[in-house]
Amino acid sequence: MRTSIDKIKVSTTDFCLNQIDSFGVNSHNKQPHQPISETPCCYNANGTPIIAQNIYIHSIDTPYHLDIRTFNGMATAWLEFNPNKFPSLDTAINRISHDLKETHQFEFGFDTNKLSRVDIARDCEMDYPMVDYIQPIDMLVKARYHKDSAQYPNSILYKTTASQKCSYDKGLKNQLDAGIKNYIATNTNLMRDEIRLLSPKYINKHLGFTDLNTLLDLNESELSKLYVDSQNRFIRELQQKNTSPQIGVGDMVDLLNNLVNEGHRTKYIALQFMNITSPEGNVLMQRKQWNDAVNQWVNSQKWNTRSAKSKKIKRFNDAFDNVLRENNKYRAMLNKKSRDSINSRLNEYKSKYLVA
Repeated sequence: MRTSIDKIKVSTTDFCLNQIDSFGVNSHNKQPHQPISETPCCYNANGTPIIAQNIYIHSIDTPYHLDIRTFNGMATAWLEFNPNKFPSLDTAINRISHDLKETHQFEFGFDTNKLSRVDIARDCEMDYPMVDYIQPIDMLVKARYHKDSAQYPNSILYKTTASQKCSYDKGLKNQLDAGIKNYIATNTNLMRDEIRLLSPKYINKHLGFTDLNTLLDLNESELSKLYVDSQNRFIRELQQKNTSPQIGVGDMVDLLNNLVNEGHRTKYIALQFMNITSPEGNVLMQRKQWNDAVNQWVNSQKWNTRSAKSKKIKRFNDAFDNVLRENNKYRAMLNKKSRDSINSRLNEYKSKYLVA
C-alpha cells in the first residue's frame, strides 16, 4: 500500500521573467466572438509588456508545465507537475526551480503560492483483478459514474465541478504506457485510487490549507490521513446527492456474460439487456450502460488479434442499434444474484482505501 501526491498545480503572482526566448508564445488563439489579444499577459524584468494570450514552457527532460497569463486582471504563473515522476516532492521542486532559473532565467515565487489542484493517489495490490471492484465501488458511492478508458483502463470516475474520484487498473496502464498493445495487455490486481481536488476552495475544505509549503511538510502518515478523510468526505457528498438506487456496472457485465454464455443471438442479447437495465426507456442512458458493459466484458476476454476484438464490439453495438422491442425475462435474475462475493470485495476496498 502506497499513498502519494500524483499531480500538483500551483499559482503565484510573484515571479520574475527575464527573457522569453525559450518560452512558447500563444498570441493568436482567438476564441469565437472574442478579439485577438491586444493586451499584455505579463511584463519582463525591465517592465516591457509581453503582448500575448499567454506564454508557456513544457519541459520533457524535467517534466513540468509552466503557463503565464492574465487572471482576474493580474499576470499569474501556473506550475503543473507530477511528483511521482521524481524521487520526492522536495526533489521535484528543487529540480524544477533549477531548470526554470538556469534554462529559462525565470524565478517562480514558491514562497507565495496557492494550490489550485492536488491529486492524492493510493496504490494497493488487491485479491482479485481490479475490474472486479468496479461493482463494489459503484454500490458504495451510489452515484452515476463516468469512464476515461482511453487514458485510464478499467476506470470508474465520479466527478463534480470541484473534485473527482477515479479508480483504475494501474498495472494495466503501466503495460499500455510501456507500449504493449491493448489486445495483448492483461488485467492486473494493482488498483490505483485517486482523489482529485480541483480548486483552491475545495483544497482548503479537504486539506485545511492551500499552499505548497504546507504540503511539502507532510509526512507519510499525515498524507495518508488526508487521503482517507478526503475520500470519505467526497463519497458522503455523492451519496447524499444521489439517493435513488442504480444497477451497478458489475451487475450489467454479469448479465451480459450470462446472456452470451446461454448462446443467444446478438440482437436478442441487446434486447434483453436494454429492458433489464433501463426499464424507464431512457435511450441515452441505455446506450451508455450497454457501451460500458460491452467494453468491460470484451476487455475480460482473450483475443487473438485486435481486429477480432474490434469486430466483436462493432457487432454488439450494431445489434443494440437495431433493437426495437422490450422484454423483462431476466429481470428477476439480478434480484436473486448472491451478494456474498461482492460484499467481500467491498469490505476489502474499504479496508485498503478508506482507512488511514
